[in-house]
Amino acid sequence: MKSDDILDAVGEIDGKKVARAHAGGQRTVHPWRRWAAAAAALLLVAGGVFAAVGLGGKAPAGETEPPVPTPTQSQSLPGPGMGSSPALLAAAVYPEMPQHPRDYNDSAAIQSWYESVRAQQMQRKEYSGALDGYLRRSLPKLLAGAAGENRVCSPLNVYLALAMLSEAAGGESRAQLLELLGADSLETLRARARAVWNANYQDDGTTRSILSSSLWLDEDVDFVQETLDTLAADYYASSYRGQAGSAEYDRLLQAWLNEHTGGLLEAYVNDIELDDDTLLALVTAVDFYASWIQEFRAEQSETGVFHALDGDLEAEFMRETRWANYYWGERFSAVQKELELGLIPGNMWLLLPDEGVSPEALLEDEEVLNFLLTDKDRYRDDGSPVWENSAFVELHLSLPKFDVAAKTDLIGSLQALGVTDIFVPGQADFSPTVQNQAELLPYISQAEHAARVRVDETGVAGAAYTVVEMRAGGAPVMPEDQVDFVLDRPFLFAVTGADGLPLFVGIVQTP
Repeated sequence: MKSDDILDAVGEIDGKKVARAHAGGQRTVHPWRRWAAAAAALLLVAGGVFAAVGLGGKAPAGETEPPVPTPTQSQSLPGPGMGSSPALLAAAVYPEMPQHPRDYNDSAAIQSWYESVRAQQMQRKEYSGALDGYLRRSLPKLLAGAAGENRVCSPLNVYLALAMLSEAAGGESRAQLLELLGADSLETLRARARAVWNANYQDDGTTRSILSSSLWLDEDVDFVQETLDTLAADYYASSYRGQAGSAEYDRLLQAWLNEHTGGLLEAYVNDIELDDDTLLALVTAVDFYASWIQEFRAEQSETGVFHALDGDLEAEFMRETRWANYYWGERFSAVQKELELGLIPGNMWLLLPDEGVSPEALLEDEEVLNFLLTDKDRYRDDGSPVWENSAFVELHLSLPKFDVAAKTDLIGSLQALGVTDIFVPGQADFSPTVQNQAELLPYISQAEHAARVRVDETGVAGAAYTVVEMRAGGAPVMPEDQVDFVLDRPFLFAVTGADGLPLFVGIVQTP
């Protein structure tokens, strides 16, 4: 079999066939091709012309187009016209980041930008491998759902929310959270969370990757200021205080979330309301946009057939041909598409299950989790690649445009992962945050996560939020699970940041 036939389309690639072709000498891949491709990518990163663009296409009803990236130096409440502001108890200040230079003759501006991005992205040594246990355990739970449903989540967004919750909790409640997050102490967790935040922070006018956090406190409850200060300093979380349950407070919270998710999740955000017995709401958000390093050409996009579980349907496929690394395992094959994220490219990883294997089954496969958490570009001391099942091939990629979103109740997932005490009044311990713990009996009544990823010819836009609501006494109220998530059959994808960790992971059943 000729390798051109093997690579006729991504949806038809069989990893074993490529392995045989590669091993059998049907195509000799000269080393210069690999280095030429790497050099071309570096040239695109270092010398390309970048434009601050948003994704094209119509947004779902009730949602807005993502705004052009703008600098964000600190968390602020919505500006004029949004009504009176609640009291600011602790303010987070974001790192200042020079904007990407437009004049490539301005060496001073280029050097300033380079040093700023390098300082942000070179954080991995602070937590290398430390999040693997959390990701392996949580990803199958975060993406669990009925067969055939599209799913998407942001595991790093949830990680930061749970890390902040660890600061707010005490006793066994804190111990359960630390065990899930793989940290032996709060000091260790703080250092990791801060490094994760900085490694994924990019706001230079061309790329936007911002993980925001805030606490919304009830005005009638006394809180421990030291905890709020720690959350501001180590988790970049601002704390506000107002009248829980009031329409004005809800409107300000919704406006904050819409601002910090680029408006991509407005249909979900506008349903968020705090009850008058809410003690606090802990909120984290992600606002992400990155261009492809090599954009798809719109004129090459074609309508094709996507084989969904419920039958065939039409979809618009983006197409390209390029030399690229191709990977495979026992039950899947995979390729990557690089994203512009400063000095270190990000990636969208596309994992296609073998025929008869579902994306959900891949998430329970240890080999797939190993693949997602392995640095595929790294080599061992003997020169062999860390992921051995790979070949450098002429790749014919067909990727459907998709726009996927899902909202998930986290309570069941967290309980299955061993975090139980925080949901039980009288058993939950939030004494590090709430001063009159014994009287109020605070507990977590709601933990909601929503995410959206949209892909077109120019790049990837994504947003996510996690809202954890604490109430006084009473029984938990479970929110309804709502999902509406969008190669030529159902597949799995992951968007990784500069540190290689999955910022977004999803299952596309229908584009």
